[in-house]
Amino acid sequence: MTNEEIEKIAELLFKKMIDLQHEFDNKQNEVSYHVYDEFGNSSKIDELSFFHYELDRLKDLENKYIEEEKYEKAAIIKNKLDKILIKINKLNND
Repeated sequence: MTNEEIEKIAELLFKKMIDLQHEFDNKQNEVSYHVYDEFGNSSKIDELSFFHYELDRLKDLENKYIEEEKYEKAAIIKNKLDKILIKINKLNND
């Protein structure tokens, strides 16, 4: 092998290592959440799916409080719903 061929192989290996490092870094920066259903089963989901999951859960809770005429608690839940909707909109725009 000539020095030129060795240099090309070394350059290709270096580029491959850099690409793998970028891929690894991107995976480390991803946010994921674990959610559990009523049977205790766990699922790993992304941030947007988690906020939709929370949105559904909080809507059910808000409806329960309204049905029980616990309006102060329903108002607190409404504020949380508004904050989650803002986060969902922000994620959708990114």
